Amino acid sequence: MSTSENRRATSRRTVLASSAWAAPAVLAANALPAFAASNPSTPEYYLGSSGSMEYSWDSAQHKPTAVTFTSNVSAPAGDGYIMPRGFNVLYKAGSGKSTTATLTGPLYYYVAVPSNLVSSFQLVNASTSQWDGPALVKSRVTRYSFFGPNKPVTNLANGAYDGLWNVYRLTFKGSNTNTTALMTTTSEPSSWPGSTFTLVGKDAPVVDDAKVPYWCGAVGSFTTGDGVSATMIGSVIPKWTKPGP
Repeated sequence: MSTSENRRATSRRTVLASSAWAAPAVLAANALPAFAASNPSTPEYYLGSSGSMEYSWDSAQHKPTAVTFTSNVSAPAGDGYIMPRGFNVLYKAGSGKSTTATLTGPLYYYVAVPSNLVSSFQLVNASTSQWDGPALVKSRVTRYSFFGPNKPVTNLANGAYDGLWNVYRLTFKGSNTNTTALMTTTSEPSSWPGSTFTLVGKDAPVVDDAKVPYWCGAVGSFTTGDGVSATMIGSVIPKWTKPGP
């Protein structure tokens, strides 16, 4: 499959995954295949990532005081497979193997939140030698292209939230080579070294609803030791968090 075809397939799978989350979900993740499953002789690898957002809560005043986002969580994807903390390149038993994975371009991690949620995010619990950012790359938008101009576009407006979004981006600066990890439904796969981080939202968040949506996930290109090359979105699906305790 060509690179352009792979990107189109990624876009279609992302849309399908988005529509599946009709009920609130605080922890969720999704990985997208590097190649179509219709060709079983081709090894398949996945860019998998996790993320979760929650509120700090002032019980005495009965109100939220801050928003914390972290990639240092592990969660099941829609198909039950467990995603790593941070990110990693993954494979399933019988499709792919333990081999080298090399990032062939920038690895970005995106967090998109309602534009009135926080004024900015601060990076904590991560070394600045591993991550750059977060940078506010788009403010008050309904659509954003995670692959740049004229590439697949993710529509951030959906049934869960019809407002405007701020899109924050972190750039991974750590090692560009790691070992692929086995993805299962029973245990957490290993993470790419240095790939976890935490963001703290500055100023008290605005709370208008019992559920607040957000989007998150890694975007990048990689090659593997057995010759697979892919550009992928991992875990960019809508999620929700509650402002209450």
